[in-house]
Amino acid sequence: MAQALIGESLVTLCESCRSLAPSAGTDALGRQYCADCFARLPMSSITHIMEYLENTVPFQVGEQVQCRTAGVLYDGIGTIDEVSTDPEKFGTPVYPAFHVVLHDKAYPEAPDDCWYMETQLTKANT
Repeated sequence: MAQALIGESLVTLCESCRSLAPSAGTDALGRQYCADCFARLPMSSITHIMEYLENTVPFQVGEQVQCRTAGVLYDGIGTIDEVSTDPEKFGTPVYPAFHVVLHDKAYPEAPDDCWYMETQLTKANT
């Protein structure tokens, strides 16, 4: 990997266009690329899959939703304040979990906040 100090900036030899430019990124094999070439690199299958999953999340932070425990018992209306794919919070990349703070409870024993799955939520008519 060729590097040079030109003025105050460190530049590398781009593996694609062979020009000396600041490194914008490195591929899985450790090859460095300039900004123009790095933007044109093909995405891996994993990157495509994760981008698709991120774009298909059905609810976003700040949305108001109706919540049902086990998809049946109506808990009330709340606002989503976190979306998680962490298994410790009951989420996965395919089925994310939604943390909802209830502000309009259906009954006094309803939780103040709770983690819900997509099947337990519907968009609230506001």
